[in-house]
Amino acid sequence: MIRKISTYLLSAICFILLASAASDEDWLTALLYKLDVIRTSYPQEKVHLHTDKPYYAIGDDVWIKAYVVNAENNELSALSKVLYIDIVDDSDSIRKTVALQLANGLSNGVINLSDSTFNTGRYRINAYTRWMQNFDTKFIFSKNIWIGNAREQLNVIADARLDSISDDGFRVNIKFSGSENKSPLAGKPFTYSLVNQNGTLSNGKVITSGTGDAFFNIKVKNWETTNGLILRTSIKLANGNTITQSFPIKTLKGKLDVQFFPEGGRLVAGLRSKVAFKVLSSGGLSAEIKGKVVNNHNKIVAEFTTAHAGMGVFALQPVAADAYTAVIDDRSGGVTRYPLPSVDAQGYVLSINHLTDSVGVQVASSNLLIGKEVALIAQQNGVVKYATKINLNQPVINAHIPESKFSTGLVVFTLLSTNAQPLAERLIFVNHHDHLRMKVNFDKPFYGKREQVNMVVSVEDAAGRPTESNLSIAVTNVAKVAVDSTEASIYASLLLTSDIKGYVENPNYYFAEGSEDKTRHLDNLLLTQGWRRFKWTDLTAYNSKPLIYQPQQSLDITGKMTTINDKPIANGKVTLYGNTSDGIVLLDTTTDADGKFIFENLDFVGTSSLVIRAKNAKNTDNVKITLDRPGNLIVPVDYDATLLSNSGLVSFLQNIEKTQKTSSVLSNKVIVLNEVKVKDRSYLQKNSVAGSSKLGNAYADIVIKKDRIAMYPQLVHAFYGLPGIQVKGNGIYSIGRTISLTKAGGSPMLIVLDGVQVGFDVLMQISPYDVEGIEILKPGVGAAIYGTEGYWGVVVVTLKKGGGDLQRMQQTGLARIKLPGYAEDKEFYTPLYDKQKADNNYNGQRSTIFWQPNLVTNAAGNAKLSFYTADEPATYRIVAEGININGKLLRQEFYVDVKEK
Repeated sequence: MIRKISTYLLSAICFILLASAASDEDWLTALLYKLDVIRTSYPQEKVHLHTDKPYYAIGDDVWIKAYVVNAENNELSALSKVLYIDIVDDSDSIRKTVALQLANGLSNGVINLSDSTFNTGRYRINAYTRWMQNFDTKFIFSKNIWIGNAREQLNVIADARLDSISDDGFRVNIKFSGSENKSPLAGKPFTYSLVNQNGTLSNGKVITSGTGDAFFNIKVKNWETTNGLILRTSIKLANGNTITQSFPIKTLKGKLDVQFFPEGGRLVAGLRSKVAFKVLSSGGLSAEIKGKVVNNHNKIVAEFTTAHAGMGVFALQPVAADAYTAVIDDRSGGVTRYPLPSVDAQGYVLSINHLTDSVGVQVASSNLLIGKEVALIAQQNGVVKYATKINLNQPVINAHIPESKFSTGLVVFTLLSTNAQPLAERLIFVNHHDHLRMKVNFDKPFYGKREQVNMVVSVEDAAGRPTESNLSIAVTNVAKVAVDSTEASIYASLLLTSDIKGYVENPNYYFAEGSEDKTRHLDNLLLTQGWRRFKWTDLTAYNSKPLIYQPQQSLDITGKMTTINDKPIANGKVTLYGNTSDGIVLLDTTTDADGKFIFENLDFVGTSSLVIRAKNAKNTDNVKITLDRPGNLIVPVDYDATLLSNSGLVSFLQNIEKTQKTSSVLSNKVIVLNEVKVKDRSYLQKNSVAGSSKLGNAYADIVIKKDRIAMYPQLVHAFYGLPGIQVKGNGIYSIGRTISLTKAGGSPMLIVLDGVQVGFDVLMQISPYDVEGIEILKPGVGAAIYGTEGYWGVVVVTLKKGGGDLQRMQQTGLARIKLPGYAEDKEFYTPLYDKQKADNNYNGQRSTIFWQPNLVTNAAGNAKLSFYTADEPATYRIVAEGININGKLLRQEFYVDVKEK
């Protein structure tokens, strides 16, 4: 018999004072109370980013619209006001971090891919709030993008794969192609190296064949357990340029990886259940197979074949004394055997089936378990939507739960014992198809070149009612930006991948309009997913889980002042100063009784270098500062490791290169020039410092590199013995200059630390290991740009980027930080050919035709939109994503043609 707990009771649970005080009869009530405490104490956020296209050229802008929702009801989140976006390379190094200022869960911005920060390769865009960093990083939003260099003669390795994988290494197949006509680079020598964080593991030199191909073997011991493998290739072209590219290699297996997942979690003797399976190739993507299941006597008890993406399902009723093996025929004609999970003598099987308007649940139990009491709980986004006690008075218990109890999204059903231990579990996806619908009316059936496109957008809910909504619109030329079916959609991000761990191959497939097969395929996917946001083993952990980060309301810097012996200092004075895009920052605050301090409401664009000075109440700086800065996020990477490049990027870059060659004026009125070599590369490398904040174009008189600086016990020692430089007292001096008639003689040189003017005492406290380089501008033309402060010369100190800049930092009396500010807020430029005369010279061969991140429909569901076509006949793809106030989502695509007239 089933005794259902009323849904009204769930809301009353919050009034229970202590779950531990509940009697044995109320064990489910106590458990539900605890779940509700977790839900309210640890609200979850989800993120989706809509970008204008899937791949970019160096120098491009990445146009971004951010949607941040609360996981409970998928409505826009008011919890956090700041969203961070990292662009991470294949070595897990953060190349750039920006922040977006959230207003009711929405924001937009632009990130420039400058050549000083990015090179050709594959990158990931990670997006998260500081609150999300309290939880598992596997649920952080992450998407892959490709960045190429349209100015290079070789754009990309068009085809690079790992083949013939074995225990002692693998075979690489690479084909090099040029950018002009995709012609192979034949007979070209190139070097390769396999590296990780410990150094080079293997290297060699190979010559491409007449078709641009190269095959070579890399032998590395225990390479399957070696993390962070990067394959680097360098090829020298006829013009003398050397093109270097890097590709990640993740752990692979030499044969198919086949896993079996009994429905509910276990195979139980005598109980029939579904068994899902998942097949992965050596590269980590799906593979299609067929096979059979045999018992101890080699008798066939089931046959199976993959249905979609390497997944499928079959039925099995195991026998206690038997062990089961899957026999699979692979593509090469061989046969491989894989053991199925062992069979439990006693246990439970939880089976779920989608019915017309309900969810059919079946609980089967072994004979010895009949008479026991268990509970069935259904949770969605942390909210208990259904809960019941079940008295197992018969071997099989059936129940039908109306689908109306659930919203669209993942639901996890768990069968629990009276001591809250999970006995079986099952994930399903409920789809009411209640997403928003968009209609677009164009003012013409097709358009000519440089002609205005006028659109009227109408948005309705699933019932056909007009609705207000906030949309983002991207318009691209499909000939230049090929459609990427694997690109993350707002449906996939917020309804599926944000709630389960692990790589989902082409999640958009499950949300495209189509047959019932996609519903079954999605169910197969969830049968193979053993991970989700909440685990029952976390019940105890959540009680004691410390929240390191609070929901962020503005850009801020927090920290703590202590004595050298780590005792908090109350009423200490803390000063923040530095240069930002909005000018000089100079702020003061005091510490509280626990020594803590905070600088709030910091508002600037771009990354700024800031310095914090601290003194105690006696005005001495013999104190320590610990800054509470979140550490770098390491988000697991999942993609096809054998496919090391994206051929779609080649045609994109070729079009970009063509545009750049024919362009005379860009949108910001900058003339495009070909490369002019003023100094050879070795000279530039020798006489410059990466990431320097030095003003002007003049080269420094003296440059000290990081390798030399690291040899000194103290940073000041790097200045000893330099020609024309002397360290004395509390300063660094340039000697040998004619005394000025207007300036006091013997003044020290100006010291600039990451763009911030600091004193000599600050320099004394910096570790040599933290310094990227030092540039010294002696008195004269080069230092004149610093004005009167630089009259006696300038010392420019550049600190290393990444790593420690975003880690927790601790120094005596001083702390420095590179704080990422808000992303630049600028409007996408679209020419107005019929109004602005200058725009008639604008080259319209752009790939992103139009971007509108904030299209808002009114109460009637309508909005107007217009843009100009470019200079070529083409088909434009219009991608719209959005959300309304009730958390209903929209993703639709439209196409419009541009023709010769």
